[in-house]
Amino acid sequence: MAETERKLLKGHPGRFENTFGGGAIALAIGIVAVVAGVALMLFKVHIVAFSGGGCFAMAGLALLSACHKDYKRHKFKEKQLRRYPGEPWRGDYPWNEAGVESGQLHLLGWLLGLAFFVFFLLPFNWVIFKDPPPSKYLFIAWSLFTGLFDLLIPAYLYVMVLHILKYRKYGRSRLAFRKFPFFLGDEVHVAFSKTRGGRLERVEFTLRCLEQYYVRRAADHESATKVVYQRYKDTQVVTPEDRLASEVEVRFPLPDDPDLSTRLTEYPNICWELEVRARVPGVDFHDSYLLPVYRKA
Repeated sequence: MAETERKLLKGHPGRFENTFGGGAIALAIGIVAVVAGVALMLFKVHIVAFSGGGCFAMAGLALLSACHKDYKRHKFKEKQLRRYPGEPWRGDYPWNEAGVESGQLHLLGWLLGLAFFVFFLLPFNWVIFKDPPPSKYLFIAWSLFTGLFDLLIPAYLYVMVLHILKYRKYGRSRLAFRKFPFFLGDEVHVAFSKTRGGRLERVEFTLRCLEQYYVRRAADHESATKVVYQRYKDTQVVTPEDRLASEVEVRFPLPDDPDLSTRLTEYPNICWELEVRARVPGVDFHDSYLLPVYRKA
């Protein structure tokens, strides 16, 4: 039975984010961070300044990339809405009407994340091995503190290896749309398939409508926390009659509520996703796919 109660989803990463602080402010922060980071790396020889510069530069580049994507997304929306008036899905997201794919490796992104952790933890370990505190107790406390943070690297490597193993086992997965878009009050009709990884015996599909926005803390008006709410949820477990089938179809009825129409470039964000889980020997399959669910024009 579908769940229609609005509730908080703790730990859910959400889908789309607005650029922190607004376009101009975020752009300025990104440029300053890159310039300061590169300057520290080039003109300071101490390892602490070098690692700090690396962290600043990487954070600044990430912020600049987010600003660029946000700018392109809004320009794309303006162009498409002028070209297709009355069809909001044309400008909301660059949909492929045939379906969506997932399972890309993104190895460069994983390696950049690892590099950030190394740059961040380098000065803490430098103090232990090259410039230890004079007090024995301070040295022990610093070592324990640094050791706890050092555990981030093996944990990160563990998650990265799982991601690589999943890619090697399943390859890319695909969710084919049997119609486009999906209208509220009608149904979602899709077909799930993967390029490798064995037959599909039992697959659990979870359809969700997500609402995402930011909440500012009362004590600190400058910081904001991303909050994700679930507005709608429905689940189905499908066992294909043909166990050798490489594709599984599923249908979900949609609520007739125009307030749940997808809004990926507005605030707060509203989006629909289909989560797919399959328990198999070794690395279990788990992925989610963005769906074009809109109200009728």
